[in-house]
Parts: sequence; structure tokens; C-alpha cells
Amino acid sequence: MYRLASVTFFLLVISWIVGCTPKPPPPPAAVKVSGTVMLDGKPMPGGEVQFEAAGFPPKALEIKNGAFAGEVHAGKNQIGVVWNKEIPHPTEPKMTMSTNVVSSKFSGKDSPFNAEVTNGKEFKFEVTSAEK
Repeated sequence: MYRLASVTFFLLVISWIVGCTPKPPPPPAAVKVSGTVMLDGKPMPGGEVQFEAAGFPPKALEIKNGAFAGEVHAGKNQIGVVWNKEIPHPTEPKMTMSTNVVSSKFSGKDSPFNAEVTNGKEFKFEVTSAEK
């Protein structure tokens, strides 16, 4: 009898936990955006624009010849511009290393690019090269 009561209690507790756990909010709607990126006054040949809505993984859109387009989360987004390139290693000539050639002030939580993203919105970003 004790065993039956224990199993019943355990099943009730599990049912309560599973039934009362709130579901995470659904992701914001996906919307289409496009735009251009200028690096030191010229169209940026490569890299990516990263859109991050709070609480969701960032969406990255590839930059080709200064232009980008794709779908990202609607709503308020923190936006960053990066271009990771392979460059010669400073102390090992036969090796390479990856570095962001765009100034770090244009990516991450301190990026000046914040926007309310809506369907069809077009962006224009002006960035500078990282200091050498």
C-alpha cells in the first residue's frame, strides 16, 4: 500500500511540473530586409550583417559587393557588421589567422546600430576598418 501511495504521489508531482511549466514565447515573425554596407566609403566586398532580437539567436545575412538581403526576426534588433578574413600570422609567415577587419565598435552589444525591424525595411550602414 505504501508503495502504491508513493508511486501515485510521484506521478502527481511529475504531472503538475510538466503541466504547469510555461511554454517559451514563440519567436517573432520573420521579415524580409535588405540594404547596403560601406566600408571606408566603398561597398564592402564580403562579411555579414548580424541581427539579434533579445532572447533569440542572431540571424546573419551575407554581404556581397556591398549588398545584403534576407529574413530576420521582426521587432527591436541589435545589429552588427563583421568581416572575418584570413590574414598572415604576424609571427609565423606560413600560418594564417582569422580577424575581423571591421572596427569592433560596429558589432556586439555596444554597436551603434539598433533598429525596429519591419517587413521590407532597407538599411544603409557606414563602417570603418579595424585599426592595425
